[in-house]
Amino acid sequence: MELCHEENLTDFLKNRAKIRVQFDDSLAISFAQQLFCGLQFIHRNGVIHRDLKPDNILMSLDKNALKISDFGLSKKLCKGHSFTAQSIMRAGTDGYRAPEIYNDDVISKKSDIYSMGLVIYAVWSNGKHPFGEDPDGWNMNIKKNQNRDLSHLLLSDKTRAINLLEKMLQFRPKNRPTADNLLVHEIFRRLVKGD
Repeated sequence: MELCHEENLTDFLKNRAKIRVQFDDSLAISFAQQLFCGLQFIHRNGVIHRDLKPDNILMSLDKNALKISDFGLSKKLCKGHSFTAQSIMRAGTDGYRAPEIYNDDVISKKSDIYSMGLVIYAVWSNGKHPFGEDPDGWNMNIKKNQNRDLSHLLLSDKTRAINLLEKMLQFRPKNRPTADNLLVHEIFRRLVKGD
């Protein structure tokens, strides 16, 4: 197994905010692209992670590469299935579950997309959560699809960033993109072109 840095993504974001490191658009977009590639690989292999959150994202020793970790709650989908019923114990972590996990006890690849949207928002806002500063309120806000605030984004291209996040954080799973769709979003094309 590859040796990773002692900081996970949560630590990295908190430390950058604490010492007021200037936000780096290119690094933040690169991190999102890496996470989408990892999620694409997981989903193409018929696995739902079921616990995506910044604590479960490890960093390379040079802090330039992200690695999705902790597959302890992941589930392999049966061939031909796109979702799985909830187990007795609710999978995932408070504040990082998709609304359908709370409301319908169903988990799908689209649930991972929602959770990844929350992770990407943290990356693009230096650790903020789109449902506020109060972790006790996150579950209820997600469950009821209320009080989402994307105004703390630090990316210079806020319009495209919000467009991407709004797609990922759709209340209805069927309206969310796939990992394949995310990787061709215009925010990544702009990075390649250097615009």
